[in-house]
Amino acid sequence: MLARTILHPAERILAWSNFARLLPWLVLLVSLTVTYQLWKSEQQNSRQTLQAQFDYLMRETAINIKQRMLNYEQELRSAQALFATSPQVDRNTFRMFVRALRIDENLPGILGVGFALIIPAAQKNQHIATVRQQGFPSYTIKPEGQRDTYTSVLYIEPFSGRNLRAFGYDMYTEPVRRSALEQARDSGQVAISGKVRLLQESAVPGQAGFLMFLPIYKNNATLDTLADLRAGIIGWVFTPFRMDDLMGEIYDARTANFDIKMYDGEEMSAQTLMHDADRNHNRGLTPAAEFQTVKRLKVGGHIWTMVMSSRPDFEAQLDNEKPKFIAVAGIGASLLLMLLTWLLIQGRARALRAAREIGASEAKLRAVVDTAMDAVIQMNVKGVITGWDGQAENIFGWTSQEAMGQILYEIIIPPKNRDSHIKGLRHLLVAGEGSVLNNSIEIMAMRRDGSEFPVELMLSPIRGQGSKHEFCAFIRDITERKQNEMEIRELNTSLELRVVERTAQLAAANAELEAFSYSVSHDLRAPLRSIDGFSRAVLEDYGAQLDETANSYLRRVRAATQRMALLINDMLELARVARSEMHFETVDLTTLMQTLMAELQQTQPQRAIEFSIAPGMKVRGDAPLLRVALENMLGNAWKFTSKRDMAYIECGFMEKEGVIAYFVRDNGAGFDMSYAHKLFTAFQRLHAMTEFPGTGVGLATVQRIIHRHGGKIWAEATVDQGATFYFILP
Repeated sequence: MLARTILHPAERILAWSNFARLLPWLVLLVSLTVTYQLWKSEQQNSRQTLQAQFDYLMRETAINIKQRMLNYEQELRSAQALFATSPQVDRNTFRMFVRALRIDENLPGILGVGFALIIPAAQKNQHIATVRQQGFPSYTIKPEGQRDTYTSVLYIEPFSGRNLRAFGYDMYTEPVRRSALEQARDSGQVAISGKVRLLQESAVPGQAGFLMFLPIYKNNATLDTLADLRAGIIGWVFTPFRMDDLMGEIYDARTANFDIKMYDGEEMSAQTLMHDADRNHNRGLTPAAEFQTVKRLKVGGHIWTMVMSSRPDFEAQLDNEKPKFIAVAGIGASLLLMLLTWLLIQGRARALRAAREIGASEAKLRAVVDTAMDAVIQMNVKGVITGWDGQAENIFGWTSQEAMGQILYEIIIPPKNRDSHIKGLRHLLVAGEGSVLNNSIEIMAMRRDGSEFPVELMLSPIRGQGSKHEFCAFIRDITERKQNEMEIRELNTSLELRVVERTAQLAAANAELEAFSYSVSHDLRAPLRSIDGFSRAVLEDYGAQLDETANSYLRRVRAATQRMALLINDMLELARVARSEMHFETVDLTTLMQTLMAELQQTQPQRAIEFSIAPGMKVRGDAPLLRVALENMLGNAWKFTSKRDMAYIECGFMEKEGVIAYFVRDNGAGFDMSYAHKLFTAFQRLHAMTEFPGTGVGLATVQRIIHRHGGKIWAEATVDQGATFYFILP
């Protein structure tokens, strides 16, 4: 039989004194830990602020590029309209049209506007002769050769300088240009070519270029099918671009702090590189960027890949002063708190010598039952009934057909209460407030047979403002509840006595639990620290004199003590979450998960991992406890994906069992679902320690936290394909 040891008051004072000597140092350690977390959090906040600025400028630059290309597209469409409204567009007409566009002022970044004509092989010689008669004796279609169909750059304005090189060029002979021409022809829409070297380019290596095409069809041609589009095509209006010139017109002062690269298509390589802002600024090699984003742009049916990286001038905006202030202030506050703790302990030690044990305070247990109201009645501002559900029929005895259109107070309010009901409704309409509005009150109601009975009533506005108001009354018969209240009051009297007794038992249990926690934290940790410390000393001082087997034994002893210490910490954490007082508030799970993932990445920055966190996840709960739960779930996902070449962790939410369920999913080791019942049992592990380290307490802690919130947690997994942990919070 076990006997409880009762300490003499002097022994209790001695035990308190031993604990008191350690408590100030423990306070200092905790305070410094909090200071470190605040300092670290502030550093992360500063980085997140700059990241948000970087992302905004990235999106704005992408929008500017798309908008600029839409402007160019509109000019091509105006040229298309010229051909559609003119029976014949000659060279002079085209020249006057392009001059009217004033491309140097309105369309900076382009080399000109041109028109390419389709020429069947049978009409080639006639076409060349006609153009030569127009004053171009050396005109020919370039390059030479026999082909079934030719195209020729017939018009290009300004018709001077480097643009003269494109005159007569057959763009069908170059695969990239031809692909864009055919895309525009078959779609009837704007098409942009891939990366090309423009005929206008003379520099070496020169700028990358591309062209924008818009098809020109025969006037009044039927264009319902692909065959119609191909038969009706006569040519294309187009404009050539030099990519560096184009981007230079889009940049502003804010983009000077960024390196922007543009690639043709989704592949990012030297062959697909079309523009490099860092090369254009002649800045040479730069260190790895702190911020970088890749974005796909779809322009004219073509994909560009934009890579935006920060430069040192932008990264220098990171605020490091506030984290320094937090560190200095936190250390000072930690030392002050340590001093205050020491002073309080001294006072407590003196008071303990003369104090008596104070009994646990009495707690009352109250059950609040909030039941939904059964009857739903709708009325307008005049009190005329406009809605009457089936429960209203059961409670009051009037059918829906009989009640609809009647005055509410005339059929359900007792005569003695009708005046106050009318006054209350008038006040509600004038002032917009009243005791019954969105609040439950108890009043007397009247059935069809004239009998009165107690009801619970709540009135809510359901539509519009002012004269357009309608109200919905939620009514429940509480006759039975009133009858039960007397019995409940009598029962409460006896329950209060039982609560007093139970409270005393709980107080004693909590005291024993605190004593156990102290024993674990002090009596078990101290020997473990000694074993670990002396083992390390032997390894460091005598390791060279021992053989490899002895050294291996000592390392195994140290590993075992460290694992035992970790197990003790997890046990204490499990006990703490079970008895800590909960404070409910709105918790932003999205931000919390992002913070925890950032902390995990900092522990192993070399790991290749992709993670996705859904936005807008907010719940009501105890923030510290939910952080502990998410630390364990995300830590497990991090740990069990450690053997993946490319790990993936996703955090989000979905509808499960008719409610919102949040989840943490990974592509890690997974587990056999036949052992799922062991997941949340303390000290139960589904993987060997040599494969994945751990104590088997983490998921038990998570389950206890979720259950304390009144929630539910479960898991689904497949071996070697990953696991998903779902949890529901009310």
